[in-house]
Amino acid sequence: MDRADPDRLLEALDADFGAALTREEDAAAADLAFTLLQDRSLCDYLTRGGPWQVRLEPGREVLVERVGPDVVEAGPFLIPLRAAVLRKTAAGELPQRGEVPLLGRMRALARRRRLIRLSDGGPPLEGRLAHAGRDFVAIGNGSGEVVVALERLEWVQVLEEAR
Repeated sequence: MDRADPDRLLEALDADFGAALTREEDAAAADLAFTLLQDRSLCDYLTRGGPWQVRLEPGREVLVERVGPDVVEAGPFLIPLRAAVLRKTAAGELPQRGEVPLLGRMRALARRRRLIRLSDGGPPLEGRLAHAGRDFVAIGNGSGEVVVALERLEWVQVLEEAR
């Protein structure tokens, strides 16, 4: 056996080892990229994923305009992210990213006593938003005051933006 044979063998082993190492590094990088994509928040996913429509009730969808930390804004509607069912659509613009959470939006509306309609899963309730507490909202109407836990809200429609 001449000296060239072991050198060729070592070169071939080195090339195989280098290729295997490259494959492992590529697989690790792909796995990391996949993991990072899976770890995105819903807000991040929606603001980078294209135009979306949010379902308010069967057969009624509205184009999403803004996505906040815990709320979807679609026209006059505020929908808690935890209650949102969204469908990607071909038409429309990418939603903007909002920084104001649902409670902040509700408190701004309460400060101005805006007329709203809200759904808690039953028939919609309508009245002036009187209070937006840490975990509830209170609306006043002709029959008195109605209090709804924030966790029960499916959507809020602002009926009167300015007064």
